Amino acid sequence: MKNLLTILVMLSSNLYAGNLSNKDVKSFMDNAEICEHLLGEVSGDGDARQMDVIKDANKHCERADKLRRQLLVKYKNDHKIIKAIRQFDEVLDYKD
Repeated sequence: MKNLLTILVMLSSNLYAGNLSNKDVKSFMDNAEICEHLLGEVSGDGDARQMDVIKDANKHCERADKLRRQLLVKYKNDHKIIKAIRQFDEVLDYKD
């Protein structure tokens, strides 16, 4: 299941990124996509599977958050990259 999710994320992040080839931007998008997917899987049940989903979601969301902050500074003058990063703002609940 995780392999399928990884493949889907890689394919979908290419659609989001267009021709953005920066590895750090791609890493952000991969983590943001996985974060978004896993957040959609959280049902509120307290079973072991849900705990694993929450743990994985936290890991990917935290990575995406860290990378987002770094990339917004690093690419502040590259409007194409900023736009690609900001498309995840609503999903990741950013209001700045």
